[in-house]
Amino acid sequence: MLKLTSILIPSGNLCSVDEKKAFDFRVPKLIGKDIKETGLGYDHAYCIDSYNGSLVEFAVLKDPASGRTMTVSTTLPACQIYTANFIDGVGKNGYPLKSHDAVCMETEAYPDAPNHENFPSCIVTPEKLYHETTVYKFGF
Repeated sequence: MLKLTSILIPSGNLCSVDEKKAFDFRVPKLIGKDIKETGLGYDHAYCIDSYNGSLVEFAVLKDPASGRTMTVSTTLPACQIYTANFIDGVGKNGYPLKSHDAVCMETEAYPDAPNHENFPSCIVTPEKLYHETTVYKFGF
């Protein structure tokens, strides 16, 4: 996971999820189980340990009530996990919206990568073809 500064910009350092147990999903758990320990909720870039530019499956989400699953694979080095931290209000057809009612898995380069030499490069030039793949697979 990327360590953040006090103004929520990556510091250039990585942080082990061992240091911040609420961020550790290596053993399956409900996303909301430790969410109060994160501050406002999850809005953090997770680094993909096995990143080498090839398509890697790195996350499986499962709804325990319905059995629905979503598997996420990508060729990118990170995934921003965001838990709808500021959506209080009313949605479509009057449906009430509350913070943490949703989760987004946004595959990406390391945020602020151009400012950190130790991060994988995300610079695109005319000579370097940009081609990345993210696959969201849904099932039961």
